Amino acid sequence: MANITTNADTFQELLNERTMKIKGSGRMKEIEERKYKDGTGIKLMTVDSAIADVNIVASNSSKIEAHLYGRLDEEDDVEFEIDTVNVFEVRIRLKFTGCCYYSKLKLDITVPHKMFRVINVKSLSADITLDKEISAEFLKVRTKFGSVEVIAKLAEMDITTTSGDVELCIDATKNIKIKVTTTTGDVSMEFHNIGSINLSEKTKKRAVKNRHKGGVGHTAYVDVSTLCGDVRIR
Repeated sequence: MANITTNADTFQELLNERTMKIKGSGRMKEIEERKYKDGTGIKLMTVDSAIADVNIVASNSSKIEAHLYGRLDEEDDVEFEIDTVNVFEVRIRLKFTGCCYYSKLKLDITVPHKMFRVINVKSLSADITLDKEISAEFLKVRTKFGSVEVIAKLAEMDITTTSGDVELCIDATKNIKIKVTTTTGDVSMEFHNIGSINLSEKTKKRAVKNRHKGGVGHTAYVDVSTLCGDVRIR
């Protein structure tokens, strides 16, 4: 009888071990880390977040602060880097090891309230948000499965996503140029201080709904390409 109990316990242990290998441990650890760089002369910022959601906001501080927080599978790990490449550029990068199946991380970035020359954000499956106080001459975003939300003051932007939605709300201070490419994600654009829109569209299965009312203001040059996502402009 003792042998039967032992065998049953052994079988259950093997079953539990097999389940853990398939799904990961499911046991989480908390991640909380802040890093800083002087942002006085910085004109270019590059962010590679992989799977961590990115939120970029502005403040009156002269520092650039990167705050990584959330939960990560205890068997996985993340390397958090922020480096100044030269006096003009800062790079923020996350490197993950493991499957990160259960991970839910956020990367909040606070930058000085000023005009950047270039902001470049890259991710795999993370959502990316830029606050209305962010100003840049050029924004480049690349993500496969994450959504993109931009309410910033930008002169030119190039956004590419596979299945994530793209939502833009632009308050123009001069003529702007926008390129959005997506496969299945929906695209929503709202313009302020734009008198006319020069639209170039490439869609296959959905129509572009342009409800923007022309008037006095700047010109928006918009190039949007989607396979089966909805496009709304107002």
